[in-house]
Amino acid sequence: MDTIKLLFINLKISFLRIIQQIKIIPLYFQEPLWRIDLLYLKHYATTNPYKVCKKFFHNEDSSVQHSYGETWPSVVPKFIQYLPITSKDVLFDLGSGTGRISFWFQQISGCQVVAVEKVPLFIKKANSIKKQLGKSKIRFLEKDLLEVDYNPATIIYFYGTSFSDSMILSLLKKWKTLKLGTRVLTTSFHLNEYLDSPEYKVTQTFQVSYPWGLCELFLQEKIK
Repeated sequence: MDTIKLLFINLKISFLRIIQQIKIIPLYFQEPLWRIDLLYLKHYATTNPYKVCKKFFHNEDSSVQHSYGETWPSVVPKFIQYLPITSKDVLFDLGSGTGRISFWFQQISGCQVVAVEKVPLFIKKANSIKKQLGKSKIRFLEKDLLEVDYNPATIIYFYGTSFSDSMILSLLKKWKTLKLGTRVLTTSFHLNEYLDSPEYKVTQTFQVSYPWGLCELFLQEKIK
């Protein structure tokens, strides 16, 4: 029964991925994004990111679930519209996975991107793609989120759905030194839910689709 259920989920995700891919085809004519996706297709033709992530985190503690979270490229223009993001921003993409979305953020907005990911294979492949694309305004850090210097950040994208409450609380302690006005985009929850007194102001809420379903996002600004 579990095998049938898993097969159904995989088929559903594959179908949704095809739909999302169709949605981004018009963008290939506006920006040279097709080069990014072509290289990713080449590098991951025989590599399953979900299996890579599960294998790596098998012996990790419970602060990170053994799952791979993916952001559809089709939602990046919506993110940029709501934030907005400009070439003057420094965006930190936390838990960047394969880094595909990090490249999309950088290409469409022109901002600087710092992508943070613990899985070595993801970082290795992302740096190889970066070299092939000749990109200079994007960095890939193989680090724990708690070891990162966030001072340069003007925007943080935190796909927090895959992280435990204890990890989120630890990040909030580290983020007490963020510059006032720093914007943080989170999935499923807003940061003040974890704080005794508000340190962030929610400025926007909107919904986008992820592989696992529709999700509400919260855009917040550091005020304390």
